Amino acid sequence: MRSQRGGANDEKFSTKAIVDKSASACLGFMPSGYKGNLMSLRMITLGFAVAALLPPAAFGAKQKVEQVLVTSTQAQFDEAAAHIRHEMNAGGRYEFLRPNERETIEHRLKEIGDMLDHNADGSFTRQEKLKLLNAQEEVNGLLAQRDGNRLICERRAPTGSHLQQNTCVTYAEKERERRETQKLLRDRGAVVSEEHGT
Repeated sequence: MRSQRGGANDEKFSTKAIVDKSASACLGFMPSGYKGNLMSLRMITLGFAVAALLPPAAFGAKQKVEQVLVTSTQAQFDEAAAHIRHEMNAGGRYEFLRPNERETIEHRLKEIGDMLDHNADGSFTRQEKLKLLNAQEEVNGLLAQRDGNRLICERRAPTGSHLQQNTCVTYAEKERERRETQKLLRDRGAVVSEEHGT
């Protein structure tokens, strides 16, 4: 009778046996000069086996766009619109929206509010529903693009090293750094102009 304790060892042995058999099968199709490197072939085979068992999320997945604006009811819209306008102020989550983007969002919010007010009973036509969804999608898209909490990751080698590694910053951090650099360049340009009397 097999003990429960031996179950894990049996499973490990079975996995090793499968890898060895797969490697041996591959060796049968390889030239004789390559058959001595069984250990390397075992590692490659094991790598494919482990990769097959990993969930798709292990290889990275596209971030889902947050639906900040939802227009199910007038009350829900009013609350969401107030929140968006608040976060568009300095220090808010969407403070880095461009002026033209702010105008677009304000226009779409007014457009959505008017449609909801005009159809308080929810009796939208098919065309009105499409227009409502398009306006909502445009607002959410702009907010997602300028979201200060959005992570931006890239591979780069740190100063003094040749080894690249993943570096992640938020959109707000990256935008503040960009603006500070621009301000520094403008200030330096002004100093140079004064020195040359221009």
